[in-house]
Amino acid sequence: MIDTMVSKIIKNRRMSFNLSQEQMAEKLGVSINYISLIENGKKNPGNAFLRDFSKKFNVPNVILVKKNLIPDPKNEKEKELFDKFHKLVADLEILFLKSDK
Repeated sequence: MIDTMVSKIIKNRRMSFNLSQEQMAEKLGVSINYISLIENGKKNPGNAFLRDFSKKFNVPNVILVKKNLIPDPKNEKEKELFDKFHKLVADLEILFLKSDK
């Protein structure tokens, strides 16, 4: 499943830095096509790309890799913690996207 929030964050961040897809691709050592696929929600970026993007464009890594951080909950306590974590990350995503405008 494609994480459209990550796609939006990557595109918004690129635009806030006034970079073309080509310029961003060059900074991250990937192809323009790769950036385009991610931004258009056709491909999920790999973990190495997300780490590099996070460092170079000052995006909290937890927002980008949230789906990989916690496995499926096994009991009610884990489900409760999982839900709180996702709510917190969703709030961070909203704040982060607002700051790019």
